[in-house]
Amino acid sequence: METIGVKPNTVTYSALIDGHCKKGNLKEAKRLFEEMEKRGVRPDTITYTALIDGYNKTGMMIEAHNLRGVMEVRGHIPDVYTFSSLIHGELSSGE
Repeated sequence: METIGVKPNTVTYSALIDGHCKKGNLKEAKRLFEEMEKRGVRPDTITYTALIDGYNKTGMMIEAHNLRGVMEVRGHIPDVYTFSSLIHGELSSGE
């Protein structure tokens, strides 16, 4: 994208992060999340929820809950998808 002069925005990053999370590639999803923040692209509720869901699906419940906290501190309100992901993660982990 950037080679043709198109800068990625929140929607672009969110889609990439979600795709990597769905494939179980949390390392790349987290890298993209950090990259977007460094470039000044603000994550939104969808971005946070995608990463939270990725953490939940790989059993990283502490990271998921920590990210939800960061999300709230930064002014993003978790939605029904965020909480559904957290609940599903808790049920899957047996805690």
